[in-house]
Amino acid sequence: MKRIQAILAALLMAAVLQGTLSDAASGFIYKAAPKIITPGNADGRNDAFFVFYINLDSQSSLSGKIFNLMGMKVADMTNTGGLGAPLTPPVGGWHPQLGSDAWEGYLKWMPAGGTSPGIYIWQIEAEGQVYTGTVVVAQ
Repeated sequence: MKRIQAILAALLMAAVLQGTLSDAASGFIYKAAPKIITPGNADGRNDAFFVFYINLDSQSSLSGKIFNLMGMKVADMTNTGGLGAPLTPPVGGWHPQLGSDAWEGYLKWMPAGGTSPGIYIWQIEAEGQVYTGTVVVAQ
C-alpha cells in the first residue's frame, strides 16, 4: 500500500511540476494547464484541461487522447486552432500557468459527469512525435 501511495505522490508531483515544453527540431511548443481540474464542483473554474500549443509547421496534424492509469483510453481531446495565427486571449487573460505566449490553438478535455477523481495521462501526437503528461481530476 505504501508503494502505491509513493507512486501516486510522485505522479501528482510530476503533474504539478509540468511546464512549457518544446521540441525545437519539430517546431512544436506546448503547455498544459491547469495541472489539477475540478469538473464536478459547480464553481465554473478549472472544469477543463487544456494543452495550448504553437505549431510552427501548421500543415501537420495534431491529436490528443486521455488515458487512465490502467492504460485504457478515456477520451479524445478536442482540437481548436492550429492555423498559424495567434489565439485572442480571453477576458482576464490566459490561465496563470499558461503565461502570455501567442498560442495558436489548444486541445481540450472536459471530463464527463461520471469521470472518477484520480490521475490521468494525456498524450499528444504532433508532427510524428508523441508528448505525454499527467492531469489530476479532483472533487
